[in-house]
Amino acid sequence: MLRVLEQLMRIEGVLGGCIVDTSTGLVLGQQLADDVEDLPLELTAATATEVLKAQRRAARDLGSQRVDEIIITLDRHQHILRSVHQHADLFLLVVLDRRRTNLALARFQVMDAEHLLA
Repeated sequence: MLRVLEQLMRIEGVLGGCIVDTSTGLVLGQQLADDVEDLPLELTAATATEVLKAQRRAARDLGSQRVDEIIITLDRHQHILRSVHQHADLFLLVVLDRRRTNLALARFQVMDAEHLLA
């Protein structure tokens, strides 16, 4: 888990990252950037859990397969929620500074981190 968090923290513009239990919304491991003190990752993870659950229900109802990733764009932040395919009860959550992040590159880096949990 520590290797995954370290990998997430290498993303340019990352504010924080965590590994979340999908069924409960509990953060199993987290790390904040050195210059970040006030990022409520637990609250963000709990909210992201509900978003992911709703999207999974919608995908199932539409006959789709799994939800790989959800991106949420806010005024100053971007959130990447990445399902862990080897562990369906986990997902990765990364909070990024919108002004300092290349979202496309960050997505690939989160995918690489996900593979470490396999």
